Amino acid sequence: KKRAVIASHPALSVTSAAAAWLVDGKRLDDLTDEHGLRRLKPVLATPLCAAMRARVEKSPYSVHAVAEVVHAGLAQLSSLEKAGCDSAEQTAQCFGETLSALFVACGKTISEDPAAHAILAECGLRTGRFLYLCDAMDDLPEDARRGRYNPLLTLYGDYAIADGKPTDMVREGFRIAATVDLCGLGRAIELL
Repeated sequence: KKRAVIASHPALSVTSAAAAWLVDGKRLDDLTDEHGLRRLKPVLATPLCAAMRARVEKSPYSVHAVAEVVHAGLAQLSSLEKAGCDSAEQTAQCFGETLSALFVACGKTISEDPAAHAILAECGLRTGRFLYLCDAMDDLPEDARRGRYNPLLTLYGDYAIADGKPTDMVREGFRIAATVDLCGLGRAIELL
């Protein structure tokens, strides 16, 4: 039976590799964070992640630079989180810089233009910061209940949660930070 496939292309290989390593990084983070039956999901995902990594490592294109970017960035983020970093800005910046380097590494497969790389770097930075803060905001009530690390919980302490929901102060801080990052992303996209 014939299958529809996309022709081989360096950009496709590199972005597939990036996705595989980011998914595996999420799995490793979940293994660290979760306890009891909640650990079952990342444990069961281990063979799938190993298969994805093995497949992208067979790519005819150089994907090792992307792997190094992802591993280094996620390791630095993990260190900040394990140390209980009380700066949502610092942890969001770390993930943003990881995606920034990743966007540039992927972009180098299709363009040698330094201006394009600078735009991709800004897009990655703003996307990463925004996603990290969205995830922190979304996880805040559950992280507070379970006693897990969350930069917003660490930053705002007792003022983070009221009646099981983020307080107005946390929501306003998030709204401001998200607006700044989305405006920066919009400006970078306009330059493409």
